[in-house]
Amino acid sequence: YDRYAQIGDNVSPRLGLLFHPDQYNTFKLLTGEAFRAPQAGELYTTNNPVIRGNPDLKPETVMTSELIWLHQRERGLFSLTYFYNEFDNAIDQAIVNGLRVYTNSDEQDVSDGLEAELQAEIAPGFKLLATATWLLKTPDTFFREARDLYSLSGLYERDKFYGSISAYYHSN
Repeated sequence: YDRYAQIGDNVSPRLGLLFHPDQYNTFKLLTGEAFRAPQAGELYTTNNPVIRGNPDLKPETVMTSELIWLHQRERGLFSLTYFYNEFDNAIDQAIVNGLRVYTNSDEQDVSDGLEAELQAEIAPGFKLLATATWLLKTPDTFFREARDLYSLSGLYERDKFYGSISAYYHSN
């Protein structure tokens, strides 16, 4: 339950179903709603030569569905997720009377994609974490977002010493 004095309130339900066909695999079906109230800058920015706020902005909501496969062994974990999102009243920017202004989209925008994650203990005290995200379909308002994201991290822990090294890639 979200409540904002100047914006209003919203109930955001979530539901999940899990299926364990064996000791190593789990399938999850998740659905829910997310709620985002406009930020103060999106509502009230006035003395800015680049963008203006809009006190009439409505909150945006996102209905999300995910199908997840989890495969877990003693020394590692692999997961693959398909996600689908429907945005209502997405907060965006538009040109109004020659000025860039925050506004709500009139259309229901959709995005979907895949995520993969691998966690593996490859030696005592040394773990590897690799992730990948591929956005398959995105709304036009996502023009600033990368379509492909990858990360790779090596983690080392022994006695009182802990270290990590990470690399990230974001496509255009």
